Amino acid sequence: MWKRFYKQLVGMAQVLQDCPNGIVDVDAKDMFRFFLNKAERLQADTQILREYTLQLHDMYQSKIDVRQNKVVYF
Repeated sequence: MWKRFYKQLVGMAQVLQDCPNGIVDVDAKDMFRFFLNKAERLQADTQILREYTLQLHDMYQSKIDVRQNKVVYF
């Protein structure tokens, strides 16, 4: 779900930044370029946080599995 959100956000910023028909002035294009860069960084940061969360979950699950194996072994 979050991937779709950031993909749409980045796509919208790209369209507004690259608007060729003169509707968007130069100052606004600079702001949309800034917005695009920020959205891309947020998208990358979110992906990194997601991967980190999955690693933590795997570590926690491994710890639980080891504990259960010790109980079963005993």
